Amino acid sequence: MSRQDFKHVEVASAIGLGYAAFDRVRFVQATMNDAQLQREVLGLFISQLTETRQRLKAGIFSSEDRKFMSHNLRGAASAVGALQIEELAKTWEAVSFDPMVLDALFEQAENAFLVESKPFTS
Repeated sequence: MSRQDFKHVEVASAIGLGYAAFDRVRFVQATMNDAQLQREVLGLFISQLTETRQRLKAGIFSSEDRKFMSHNLRGAASAVGALQIEELAKTWEAVSFDPMVLDALFEQAENAFLVESKPFTS
């Protein structure tokens, strides 16, 4: 890992993973405590995150694409209360990261989010 990659991990970890993975209160309010809507919204969010991570792994995107993807992911994460993912996307929107390092950070935040949001998908 290069010095630059190490710095990216250090910064992204400090920013993104210092937050709770899931804000249940925000999510329940946003979905009006409707169980069917909650499952649908979470499904759409996970699909968007999966697509973003696939594009990261492929490494095929311009600076403009990166800003668009990160901004959209940030907004979606905010809507569902995925705080770690929201903060990582916010950082990624401002600063370009090595795609593989960022993907690993998103994977860690995604796993934490999935564990905490599981009661809403069951």
